[in-house]
Amino acid sequence: MHSREFGLVGSLPIWDSIFLDAYENPVSTKAKKQFEFIDAVCLSMFIYVRSVVLKLETTNEIMQVYQKYAKL
Repeated sequence: MHSREFGLVGSLPIWDSIFLDAYENPVSTKAKKQFEFIDAVCLSMFIYVRSVVLKLETTNEIMQVYQKYAKL
């Protein structure tokens, strides 16, 4: 997850935070808070490239922006 966008070295802190989030917030029937960190990271990535994506016209161009995220 995110190793294409950030490379292996950049992805390790993200993976560490994901595992920590899963460990600190185990799944329960009352509160489904597990993996909120993943949602926050993905949402922040979308917000970061929003202005670039809004200027593009085709879905192919948009996907290239998301796949080459770290090069922006």
